[in-house]
Amino acid sequence: MAEAERDYSFLKLTIFSVIAIIAALFFGYTAQIFSVDSSSANSNFFSIATILWVLIVFLQCLFVSDTRIASSVFLLEVIALLVPFFGKITKPLLIGASLLYFFLLVGYFRGRAEIKNSLQIRFFRIGQRVVSAVMTGLAFIVALEIVSILITSGFSLPKQVFNILLFGSEPVVQRFIPGFGLDKSSDDVLRSFVASRAPTGASADVIAGLTKEVKTQLENVIGGPVLTSETVRDLLYRISVKNLNRLHGSFKEIVIALSGLLVFSLLKGILFFVGWFVVLLTFAAYQLLLAFNFVYIAYEPINKEVIMLK
Repeated sequence: MAEAERDYSFLKLTIFSVIAIIAALFFGYTAQIFSVDSSSANSNFFSIATILWVLIVFLQCLFVSDTRIASSVFLLEVIALLVPFFGKITKPLLIGASLLYFFLLVGYFRGRAEIKNSLQIRFFRIGQRVVSAVMTGLAFIVALEIVSILITSGFSLPKQVFNILLFGSEPVVQRFIPGFGLDKSSDDVLRSFVASRAPTGASADVIAGLTKEVKTQLENVIGGPVLTSETVRDLLYRISVKNLNRLHGSFKEIVIALSGLLVFSLLKGILFFVGWFVVLLTFAAYQLLLAFNFVYIAYEPINKEVIMLK
């Protein structure tokens, strides 16, 4: 009976490892699509794939006690997420993948150490230690993929990279500029901005006049026209490309490095909150697995040496 249980556990571990590799492949697939087209739909798929894969990685840290098996499966997962990038794998992306693998191992060992050193399974403490490390690895690989795209594009600024840099900025700007929207026309946003700053009860003619003045000042600052039908996103992209093209080689490299650092910092901030959401989802999945007897909590005697005065 005991041998049958060991065989059954091995089967569960094998199935779970295959699911983890498939989840990593799905993550890589959505990441590759998102790097080409950062539309809201692709952004949502990428977010779902990220949450799903990190959730499974966390469960691996809980269920897989054999270090060799865990490290081997993590390596296969990293290779799987690189498969969709076949033919487009660059040195920065390989460095990012190596760092991701390193932080997967860091998260695993931190999680297993927490389990070993605690008398009870402190789920949320384990989750914080595991997920924070995994999220750091993800922030590194995404930031280095941005750098990779910038390098392969000849130090220009591809539109998809620019959209990724703007990702998550809209709600922040809206706090300071009511009516702001990246996909709204520049004129509409300027009009909303002026209306929010104009005296109470200002007429439409007054607001129109002030909007025209602000637009003229903006054109003087950027050194070019603000087109009526141009969206804020397109305007910002045009200004960024124009200024980037003015830079010489070494300065472009500095801008690219700063862009990677900016993406890493932004992702670390965003992923901090996503990480706790993943921990909560993983806890729900963990409870379901306990309920269906996929796993169970066992108790083991512990003999520990201590030093006492005689």
